[in-house]
Amino acid sequence: MVVSYRADDLHRRHPLRADAAEWARLPGVTRLNLSPLPEAAVREMVHELQPAGFSRRRCAASFPG
Repeated sequence: MVVSYRADDLHRRHPLRADAAEWARLPGVTRLNLSPLPEAAVREMVHELQPAGFSRRRCAASFPG
């Protein structure tokens, strides 16, 4: 099983927080902390997931800055 979540989205009372802590204590479980993807990588991933005809310019406009 693979579980993915953004740690900064799990506030103290979030229901997944207790489960994630418990899973981390189980034998055979490996927890990986990953850095956020760079903006360029996110843009490329979004572009690749868009249907044909969805322009890069429109995709890039979705990410101000």
